[in-house]
Amino acid sequence: MKKLFTLALLACAGSAFAQLPVSTQPSLKNALIEEFTGINCVYCPDGHKIAAQIVAANPNRAFAVNIHTGGFATPSAGQPDFRTTDGTAIAAIPTMGITGYPQGAVNRAFYPTTATAMAMSRGSWTAAVNAQLTQSAYANIAGAATLDINTRVLTVDIEVYYTANSPAATNKLTVMLLQNNINGPQTGGAQFNPTMVNPDGSYRHMKALRDVITTGATGQDITPTTQGSLVTQTLTYTIPATIGTLPVDLSNLEILAVVSEGVTNVINVAKAPISYTGFTTTNNAAVTSLNSIEDICVNTLSPTIQIKNNGSAAVTSADITYSINGGTPSTYNYTGSINPLGTASVTLPAISFTLGASNTLNVDVTTVNGGTDDDPSDNSGNTTFNSTTSTSPTVNLTLKILQDRYGDEITWKFFDDAGTQLANGGPYAQLSANGTLMNTHNVVVPASGCYRVVVYDSYGDGINSGYGAGNITLLDGYGAQVYYNNGVFASEAARNFQVTGNTNTTGIQENSSLTSLNIYPNPAQSTAMIAFDLKETAQVNIRLTNSLGQVISYERLGQKAFGSHNHLMDVSALPAGLYLAEIETGNGTSFVKFTVAH
Repeated sequence: MKKLFTLALLACAGSAFAQLPVSTQPSLKNALIEEFTGINCVYCPDGHKIAAQIVAANPNRAFAVNIHTGGFATPSAGQPDFRTTDGTAIAAIPTMGITGYPQGAVNRAFYPTTATAMAMSRGSWTAAVNAQLTQSAYANIAGAATLDINTRVLTVDIEVYYTANSPAATNKLTVMLLQNNINGPQTGGAQFNPTMVNPDGSYRHMKALRDVITTGATGQDITPTTQGSLVTQTLTYTIPATIGTLPVDLSNLEILAVVSEGVTNVINVAKAPISYTGFTTTNNAAVTSLNSIEDICVNTLSPTIQIKNNGSAAVTSADITYSINGGTPSTYNYTGSINPLGTASVTLPAISFTLGASNTLNVDVTTVNGGTDDDPSDNSGNTTFNSTTSTSPTVNLTLKILQDRYGDEITWKFFDDAGTQLANGGPYAQLSANGTLMNTHNVVVPASGCYRVVVYDSYGDGINSGYGAGNITLLDGYGAQVYYNNGVFASEAARNFQVTGNTNTTGIQENSSLTSLNIYPNPAQSTAMIAFDLKETAQVNIRLTNSLGQVISYERLGQKAFGSHNHLMDVSALPAGLYLAEIETGNGTSFVKFTVAH
């Protein structure tokens, strides 16, 4: 990479820079939050959320940067490395005093004033920012940047104007390059900042420090610093394709310009907007990707696609045509605003199709901004997806979750094809040491159709990551496997499955002690009689569960002889709905589904 700069003292405040000249009027300080974070830090997403809320509450007054540093930022095998040399140097400022993560410094000042370290816990950031925003700034700072998309050369123009004398003859100027929307792992993301978790379970990292483009991580000297002085600086920086192991996306960059008394005590901070040059087209929308589609069991789909603006004009409208398996195409009229080099996620309205074993979605952008796209070569995209191979012949299902040590992080839900929640469970008890414990739930779905089971891990490391080899198994009413997951996932493991037309209300095949099983009346109002025939003497227990898999009652009937038996249950106090009565013997479990209708 290449860093060049020029420094000059001008006699007047005038400038031709696009976002300049800098103000010459006395002003209050803006605030900079430098958050020290890491991808393996469980509470760091809460820090990201708090910093983002402070920035949103103080537009153009408060700014944030996420600096990945310390042990929690050290990547494990296969993880990306967000750390930077400059970020490590900022964290090592002697008075920073980082003692945990996440912590952050606000304007590299002590808060409260009696503190001995600039880094503070996230609970103090709001008050520290508010205190800084009321203080007078003796220097104003402003900037503007241009970026050639072909050469990747970034030119940044900075102006600093002193409305009063600085107590230090030499101050520091720091220009930071940040990157947004970096998808990657993040422990605790789903638990503490779920809005930043993508559908695939990855986390959307924002305001990540990628480089300091001035000389020296903690700033380079500027002078003079007396009232009426105007310092200008031009920096030229060639943006590399990658920094560390992370690609640098030109469309997701930010620049922060910071002036401080020295290494500490930020006087003011501002964002330098970026203008892009080097475009060869004006109206140019590209279909960059189509979100992956899980195996499904429905004949309607609302696909999500990514559109990138490769032209110099903002994309404010586009016609998008799409079809599945060569069927009748649908057209969606997109309206919005995608800035040059920007990307938008567009969810298309549902389209009906005939589901096959393998299916293909085709998408085309046909018009941009009411006219022809200047470069139609990138207007099309397609993706394939399959129908689910997970099926159950019964509406009676058994979910078995072999938890790891941290059962308090695990929950689960069942949904129908409309997204309505049908059942849920968890969290579970935390074990005293690494290991596993089986949790079994009976779930009755209403009828044949398409359903979805999702198991969540709030920590974001699944249930088989070194603290016990957990797994997930979904069985049909006959004990056959519908779905299996080895427990290695991030925030969630999910599967769509089909319940076929055979919605038998009983299942006795898995219990060799029984020859018949029935319940009457069905629906029941106040009482229900369970009738069963034993072909041998057996110890019999009856368990009653609701459609959420929650156990309502458990009765031990004791030793029962060969022959027919009846057991009367009082259901008068039960809410109306679907229930499952299970007969347990030493040779298995049988079930019968019934309805309570008062």
